[in-house]
Amino acid sequence: MSLADPQLRVLYVGTLAPQGAGATLCCSELLAGLSSIGHGVRALRPATQEEANQPDLVARANPSIQVERYTVPFLEQDPYHPASEEFREIQRERIIEALQEMIDREPADVLLIGRESFVWHLPEFARNCSVPCVVMAHGVVLAILEGIFPPKLGQELLAQCRRANLVVACAEHMACGLQNLGFENTRVIPNGIDSTRFVPGTRNGRLADKLDIGIGDTVVLHASHLHDWKRPLDLVYSARKALQHNQTLLYLIVGDGPEKQSMESACHRLNVRDRFRFAGWIEYSAMPDYMLLADIVVMPSDFEGMARVYLEAQACGRALLASDIPAASEVVEDGLTGMLFRRGDVNELAKKTAILASDPIQRQTLGENARKQIEERHTLSQIAAEYSQTLSCVACS
Repeated sequence: MSLADPQLRVLYVGTLAPQGAGATLCCSELLAGLSSIGHGVRALRPATQEEANQPDLVARANPSIQVERYTVPFLEQDPYHPASEEFREIQRERIIEALQEMIDREPADVLLIGRESFVWHLPEFARNCSVPCVVMAHGVVLAILEGIFPPKLGQELLAQCRRANLVVACAEHMACGLQNLGFENTRVIPNGIDSTRFVPGTRNGRLADKLDIGIGDTVVLHASHLHDWKRPLDLVYSARKALQHNQTLLYLIVGDGPEKQSMESACHRLNVRDRFRFAGWIEYSAMPDYMLLADIVVMPSDFEGMARVYLEAQACGRALLASDIPAASEVVEDGLTGMLFRRGDVNELAKKTAILASDPIQRQTLGENARKQIEERHTLSQIAAEYSQTLSCVACS
């Protein structure tokens, strides 16, 4: 490709919506954005054999992208706890075989790896094909830095990332962590959010009735996969204290995961079950309506890359209350675009929840400021343009 021809032939490897969680949604929206500004985008994604024998619903959900599949015994659900070496070898062989066929049919200008867990052996393959490759770092790198990823595998994965032409981190703190490990091939491009779908508005009355949310309830929403590192139990323990100051508080938990049963048990044990609503897993298309049910959105996580829930809440003009981890500090100016509390401090979480619950004017101000920030830095068109420029530079280097 030459600088005179800005149209890229992008070849992507990774999951696509609705196949996965936050990182998958970010990748799908990015690819659609690249396609909308004229780049040719082909994607290779994993599928089980059962799924491969059915019409490709993922391709149907991503009509602007040419989607192909390779088969694996199962889909990895938790990238922070990787599958066996045998699984990785099967995946490597099938990815490389499928990629080679795709490149033989039509050359690529750049290979985009949609998450660190797909990086095994791909930089070497890309180099052999004379195709530059870019790795999108969403969270596995952070899990390595936090020490929750198997150390030996973590070092092997980082070694592969070093062989890529560029690692794009979704947050400054992730890039800093990589640079502290000696990485020089890094750049930060934050996550984006669809600011035309996530917009300020009022509650959906039918949905509120379905969830038994009353007009006078002050709704505290938490949305996640309910893993322990999201610290969802802190919500229950803080609720017992916060409800002593404001009995209108009602906690809406959106999502499913390993901590859900523990949360429900704790709710019963602490006699707050009647002030909790567990919505379970929902289609992402419904997320804007659920976000608009909230008066306060709480994220007490131990760590994040750049949580989509932060951006969704801010785009909807909701008051975001988050633990003071580096990820939150990048999008929350405490007291201006949201509020922060000390990670793991249930008492401070309860206190600040009660403060926000009692002050609708402050909530409105925080939400309005946050919405402006989203429009200035995190729209999908802005992020697609940054990736377009970055990928073009890599392809021309």
